[in-house]
Amino acid sequence: MRYNKLILLLLIYLNNSFFIHESFPQIRRISENSKQKGGKIYIIDIDGTICDTKKSNYNESTPKLNNIKKFNKLYDMGNEIHYWTARGALSGKNWDKYTIEQLNKWGVKYTSINMGKPHYDVWVDDKAINIIDFL
Repeated sequence: MRYNKLILLLLIYLNNSFFIHESFPQIRRISENSKQKGGKIYIIDIDGTICDTKKSNYNESTPKLNNIKKFNKLYDMGNEIHYWTARGALSGKNWDKYTIEQLNKWGVKYTSINMGKPHYDVWVDDKAINIIDFL
């Protein structure tokens, strides 16, 4: 019982300090695609996944059109597609408006775009798939 309380306190601490931040900006499309029966929810990074970006130079990002096409197809099939980015996490610069314009220009279909993803070196998750393995 004592361990359960310690775990609960740890989760509350993590929730309030780093991992789950309730106020990260999220942009949803008005004609939001909701998950259909049997559909899945996909969380997809932007830089390195649907575009090439070197050294956080987002103004010069180039779209990976084949990847965008595959994720758009998943969207069209009734899956939710949520993009999540850490743009500006280190610099503090707000890239929200530019990112939305960029994705719209590239024809990216999405359920939501989530800003405020933490910067990290390694993300460990039991459901994570590297873009190379996914394609």
